[in-house]
Amino acid sequence: QRRVRGAMRGYLWVGEKSPVFGYTWQRAWCALKSGMIVIQIPDKGEQRVNLKLCQVKSDAFNIARAFCFTLFSPVKPLILQAQSSQEKENWVMTIHKAIANAIHEIDTKHTIPDNSNSGRDSKTRIKDNIIPLSVLRELQEVPGNMICADCGKKKPTWASLNLGVLICIECSGIHRGLGVHLSQVRSLTLDALSNEQIELLKSVGNAAAKQKYTRRS
Repeated sequence: QRRVRGAMRGYLWVGEKSPVFGYTWQRAWCALKSGMIVIQIPDKGEQRVNLKLCQVKSDAFNIARAFCFTLFSPVKPLILQAQSSQEKENWVMTIHKAIANAIHEIDTKHTIPDNSNSGRDSKTRIKDNIIPLSVLRELQEVPGNMICADCGKKKPTWASLNLGVLICIECSGIHRGLGVHLSQVRSLTLDALSNEQIELLKSVGNAAAKQKYTRRS
């Protein structure tokens, strides 16, 4: 295990669920750098996961092995096992920081500078940079998205980007309190979203996310 200037690399065990044998485990070389985690398993090629769409949890549901943690991605959760408690803490802490840095980078790219002396011009620039109403309607038409993923309130206009779900303004406050490493909250009517973030929200949706997390409970 090596950690240099926010980057980290070393060997982890990767657990994959089998319908017959429970979890099977393979040793993988993992490298954390530039907002990505790269996982290389012999004979399986390379898997790259964009951390700004993920969250990390310092345990693993229903796993008896020690030193395990979970990286939740839009595709599937990854169960990873370190070789010691300290190594696990180092990985989890570094991934937390990488997620926060990746989110900060997105926010910086989509911040609209206010260099104008005219408040009217500033408002126009902000209006031009938020998602169109037609895209908001497309997002709300994704299965399950017509109601808040948490409380069921109709026509939610907020989103948790890394979870891929739409939520109401009340529940968005709760999500913000969890921290950006667990839920990355944005307004669909006030904030600027990248095409990547919009496509993620379209590809997941409340119904699919609920099914995934219900299956784990």
